[in-house]
Amino acid sequence: MTRNVPVGNQTLYQMLTAAVSSEHLCHACLFFGEEGIGKRTAARFLASAVLCHRQGEKPCGECASCVKFAHQNHPDFYEYAGKRGKNAIGVDEIRRIRQDAYTIPNDGAYKVYLIPYAEEMSPAAANALLKVLEEPPAHAVFLLTANHYDRVMETIRSRCVKYPVLPLSDAQVETILAERFPDAAREAVQKASSLSGGNPGAAIRAMEETEEGMPIVQSVCDALAAGDEYALLCACTKAAASNQTMRAVLAGLLHTLRGALSAKTKQEPHVLASRMTMHGLTACIAVTEESIAALDGNVNGGLLAMELTARLMNARRLV
Repeated sequence: MTRNVPVGNQTLYQMLTAAVSSEHLCHACLFFGEEGIGKRTAARFLASAVLCHRQGEKPCGECASCVKFAHQNHPDFYEYAGKRGKNAIGVDEIRRIRQDAYTIPNDGAYKVYLIPYAEEMSPAAANALLKVLEEPPAHAVFLLTANHYDRVMETIRSRCVKYPVLPLSDAQVETILAERFPDAAREAVQKASSLSGGNPGAAIRAMEETEEGMPIVQSVCDALAAGDEYALLCACTKAAASNQTMRAVLAGLLHTLRGALSAKTKQEPHVLASRMTMHGLTACIAVTEESIAALDGNVNGGLLAMELTARLMNARRLV
């Protein structure tokens, strides 16, 4: 293992590293920004740095503490696993955290508590947390994240150092995606990055949806190659399970059809290219592009699946 600073937000990570190195870290920090922007990533980086046993730049990524943290079994790190709404952290859990915070650390000088969605806490939970933030144990560090800064209780905000987490550049998002999806087509990575608005979480979700749709894309292509209208309808109906799935399937189909057209032009081997004419492939590409555009409107998934099936089959028959 080696020291691994997350991609993007260099100024933020420099500030966090400097705070730990100078031992001037506040006992409570609030990371805020839109969903998926990297708040929890930043909080975890800070937690691992606080718990790191080495001297010099932290986290080192190599000491016993860093290894435990990387394997998610560090005894002095707590991260609430709940989400939002009914699953947001409650007053009973905050009280357990408060009680635990006053016990000495197991493995070093600090205990670190990561609490996501701080704006979702009930007033009772927020007030219970406030009590420990007002009189924190010297060894306890509380890291909060929030999608909406202004919804966090003002008395909680006032006791935290605030760290905004900003959008990344397209190139930085591409770097994250390339590492997470090493087998993905560069075109898919670039598209997901460009549409993410600098939000790595959104880009990752888009890539995951694309990967989930690939088996359906293969079924659509197999049915097109065989001229099997029933199999094509079944595949398109699966794609219509959700708008996101249909969008991912159409994007994958468009990529495959363009590849087939290129292979046809260059007289290279390709299953679809061998079964369809140049005119047919071009028409299928147009149908797919129009279907993608239709998704931006209020279109019924079932009707789109039937229309897509009929239009693709008609396009396939072109000579």
